[in-house]
Amino acid sequence: MQAAPSGSAYATMKPSSIALYALGAILSSALLYKSLLPVVTTSTQENVARPAPPIALTDLSGQTASLQQYRGKVVLLDFWATWCAACIDELPDLKKLHAALRGEDFELLAASLDEAGPAAVRPFATRNAIPWRIAFADEASIQDFQVFGLPTKFLIDRKGNIARKYIGGVDPRSLEQDIRKLLAEKS
Repeated sequence: MQAAPSGSAYATMKPSSIALYALGAILSSALLYKSLLPVVTTSTQENVARPAPPIALTDLSGQTASLQQYRGKVVLLDFWATWCAACIDELPDLKKLHAALRGEDFELLAASLDEAGPAAVRPFATRNAIPWRIAFADEASIQDFQVFGLPTKFLIDRKGNIARKYIGGVDPRSLEQDIRKLLAEKS
């Protein structure tokens, strides 16, 4: 391995530090390249309690989907992709959840990270009978919501605040409990 030039900041760094620095740079650039986002195989949940960033995404029908349209409802914003195995695995549970909460003040909004857009998502949604609205995430929404892996979900309360962030697969019972808790709160 060739030594770094003496004037370089790398000259004083250990090889392991350089490797970590490079890994950080790669992960940071993943925001620019959606297909590099990792599929998360473990699950974490975070209490967030901050306003949800405003977004305006184009949905499958060409209409604009914004969180403002859902003010007064509890929203589950799901960042996903058709190529994400963990996202596909949780579809049956999300369908059950969606059906169980039909008629409540609840909306599920999917934000697809598929680079092929409607050409990939429309047949997938039809084949899998996805009943909720599907929009397409843009770079701004990925950055604003700090999406670093898939699936990533945000539970947003009636006032437009992020109540929880779920990274990776989610226990459907826990997710439904969290949603019902927010539904029981008055705005």
